[in-house]
Amino acid sequence: MNIIGQEIKNHFKSLIIWSISMGLFVSLIMLEFSAYHNNPELLDILEVLPENLMQAFGFVGLNLTTLEGFVSVTIVYIQLIGSIFAVMLGIGLLLKEHMQKTSEFLYVMPIKRNTMIINKVIAGVLLNLMFIVVVFGVVLAISIQYKPSIDFVVFLLLNGLSMLLLMNMWLIVGMFLVGVILQRKSILAIGVMIVFVMYVLSVMIELVDFLDVLLWISPFSWFVASSIFENQSLEIKYVLVVIAFSVTLLVTLIRVYKNKNIVT
Repeated sequence: MNIIGQEIKNHFKSLIIWSISMGLFVSLIMLEFSAYHNNPELLDILEVLPENLMQAFGFVGLNLTTLEGFVSVTIVYIQLIGSIFAVMLGIGLLLKEHMQKTSEFLYVMPIKRNTMIINKVIAGVLLNLMFIVVVFGVVLAISIQYKPSIDFVVFLLLNGLSMLLLMNMWLIVGMFLVGVILQRKSILAIGVMIVFVMYVLSVMIELVDFLDVLLWISPFSWFVASSIFENQSLEIKYVLVVIAFSVTLLVTLIRVYKNKNIVT
């Protein structure tokens, strides 16, 4: 039984809908760049905005008249929507076993629950990768008309990699919620709420100095596009944090799910 192929097939329609919607969203945002491109007068308009508002929207330290600066702001919203997609995907991958009551089927098949979970994670990772390729492919395709530099292409690749790390983490978070929460109807709302809370927390960290201590629990603060472009690299400490957290959560999920009654 090819679980990976079957799960990709089952969620492919959803992937297409999300990818097309996100591609259109990104296209509309990138169309606005034509008004900013090489137009320093617009920077004067932004300078009159309150500093807190600028920080909340991630405008501080960015030159929106350049391709890199404008895309850095756009990526914030790509991260948020991509994370919502990933956590919903993770919930959907595992919740199906509960909704369809397939425990008896799993018991008689030559496959263990941990193998099933790992295969579903692999399928989710591949779906996340497809989503990222489409979205960042749209960004790159629209950017070509502005003759982007090699540094910009590397910048996109690094952000794509950071997105894959974050989305895979949220994927496992979604699956973990299914494994530990008994109220199935509330799982989806809880998953999306967690993503939004983490996003709001990242905004608050930018606005309030003493909240910097919470940086380590705010995934949206780990891979900031403007910092990635400036350094042309990802911060290894956050890469390790994402990987360690994802692996720990996955191992915990496998142990919890091994003896979980998925029929009731």
